[in-house]
Amino acid sequence: WCNCAVTRNRQPPIVLTAPSRRATILDVARAAAVSPATVSRVLTGRKPVSGELSQRVRRAASDLGYHPNPAAQVLLRGTHDTIGVVVPDLANPYFSEVLKGVTAGAASEDRQVLVVDSNEDPLEEHRGAMRLARWVDGLVLCSPRMPAALLKEVADTGTPLVVVNRGTRDRRIGR
Repeated sequence: WCNCAVTRNRQPPIVLTAPSRRATILDVARAAAVSPATVSRVLTGRKPVSGELSQRVRRAASDLGYHPNPAAQVLLRGTHDTIGVVVPDLANPYFSEVLKGVTAGAASEDRQVLVVDSNEDPLEEHRGAMRLARWVDGLVLCSPRMPAALLKEVADTGTPLVVVNRGTRDRRIGR
């Protein structure tokens, strides 16, 4: 059934499309007509490939807007290139200076810094440190107020740990 008076003034329907997905290494390989291993060799620069092949792969990656998947990079390298810092109060100028130093050191090693402000809550400090320990290559705890048993738990994660402004006899914890 059609009501011509209604259809005459109707606008065409709006078609919603799913957001475009990220290009993968397989997409780049298909576009460049090479294997995914060749794409990896070109983009990491670890093994030599011909100039023409390298140019073709890089052009395909650029055209597709390809960027390596950070999670895959972590699995491949076994490192996050990230340092975690837990501070009790970001507004305290002392901790701002500590963060500047950590950030400068991290940047010189091409690493990034993730910061957790515990709001001077020892339990939040512990929770933040435990969460960060899963995602960083090292932890810096500034003036930790958490009990020694909780500090030991953080050390037990195996993530390298440095404690600022607190003494400890645990050899696993740097000072």
